[in-house]
Amino acid sequence: MGGQPRQSQRFTFADAVDVPATLETCHIQFLDINPSRAIVIYSDAIFDVDSGETPLSAATTVEITMFEPPDDVDSADRETLAALIEDLSDRLASVSGTTATRQE
Repeated sequence: MGGQPRQSQRFTFADAVDVPATLETCHIQFLDINPSRAIVIYSDAIFDVDSGETPLSAATTVEITMFEPPDDVDSADRETLAALIEDLSDRLASVSGTTATRQE
């Protein structure tokens, strides 16, 4: 990302989300790094999804970091990067039947 700080947002789900199962349901590619972290490919972008000390299979809070933006998005366009991160969070929440709130 060329020296730019990575865009990151934290979200809290109203109910626990099984992130790996949700990603599989949506046919979204991902690679488990450890029980609480995965690299996710979504909308031609690569994200780092981390649930901290809670396993991704029962995540109540996740931090989603833009690891690599899509080729057609400028890595300095923080507004577009934030929208892509929020879109992934919304997708995880809606498919899981819950809601996500962005933490400031």
